[in-house]
Formats: sequence, structure tokens, C-alpha cells
Amino acid sequence: RLLPRPPRQPGGRGVGEGAGCGARFFSGGDRVLPSTASTLPRAPEIVHLFFVPPLMLTVAVWLARLGPWGPSLAPASAPPLLAAAALPNAALAGFAAYVAYYTALDPGAGLAWGACVALPSWLAATAWASRPHAALEALAVHLASWAVQVGVGHALLEKRRPALVDALSQSLVLAGLFAWFELLFALGYRPALRAAVDAGVARDRRRRGAK
Repeated sequence: RLLPRPPRQPGGRGVGEGAGCGARFFSGGDRVLPSTASTLPRAPEIVHLFFVPPLMLTVAVWLARLGPWGPSLAPASAPPLLAAAALPNAALAGFAAYVAYYTALDPGAGLAWGACVALPSWLAATAWASRPHAALEALAVHLASWAVQVGVGHALLEKRRPALVDALSQSLVLAGLFAWFELLFALGYRPALRAAVDAGVARDRRRRGAK
């Protein structure tokens, strides 16, 4: 299991049990991971959805600036812009690793994230990396995205510290998938899993409110 088994509720069922594959990374020990606290309020959910992807994109820009590993992967008939962006590089390797990991956790969500987020982000990052001041531009976007997430999303809206304070490695690895699940849940994906997560979030908030 990726994380410790969720706590059992009265009746012998743990949070997320019965929701199928994917529930395990929404719980950690005896509480729901802070990253999932945004499955209830709309505003933090939107903040995460729009400002997590730029963090990954800007890191990909820095990786792409390390240089290509070979010729373009685009077919010979591809437009020049696509051919110039489809270069094998460290950004591609990074996104491929994320897709593989996310797909292992939840095949549907992982493959969809790869097609809708990772692939265009790799192409965009490689194209962006060709700009003269791409590294500094990416740094500005990266810092701004962190500022909005921490200052607005966590401090102002959620009124709690960021998840990375409690679980740094998990937050950095799974942030993209959590943000993607927020969109998928809004579109009706895996209703049983969302119900289990919402129940865990509500319980976690009651516990924090009681302290």
C-alpha cells in the first residue's frame, strides 16, 4: 500500500474502502491528507486546479533547458512548431515517470492526466524553453503560483497550513493528481471514491474543530 491503512469506521469499514483503486492515496494514517481538504469548498478547489499545473510546467521548462536528447519525435509531416517542441528531453522523462506512477494508482485518472496534462505540458515547456529568458520567466510564474496557493488557497480560504508542511515528498509527487481528481470529481468521475473522500474530509474537519 502506498500509505498506511485508513482508520476503520463503526461497522468495520475504513475510509475509502469499497471505493476501489485510488482510495489509498487519499488517506494517511488516522486522518485525510491536507491536500484533500479542498474537495468540499469550491474556492480552494479552483485555486489548486489552476495553480498546481503551472508549478509542474515551470519545472519542466527548467528541465527542457538542459537540452534535447535526440531528434524530434514528431512525424516528418508535423508542423514546424510541433516538430520543434516534440524533443526528447528531461522534461519528457519527468512527465513519463509521473504518468506511470499516477496510472499505477488509478489507471483511468492517470492515463487521462497523461493525455490532457502531461503531453501538452511537455510540448509547451519545450517550446517555452527556447525563449532567451525562459528560465527567469518560469521562475516568476513558479513563485507566483506558490504565492497564490499558500497565501490565498491555504492561508485565506482553507485557513490551514499547506500539505507539504506535513508530508513534503507526498505533496510534491501527488499534487498534480490531487488537482486532477478535483476536476474529475466535478465531472462525475468515481462517485463512490468522492463520497468516501468527502466523508473523510468532514470527519477530519470535525476533529480539528474540536481541538
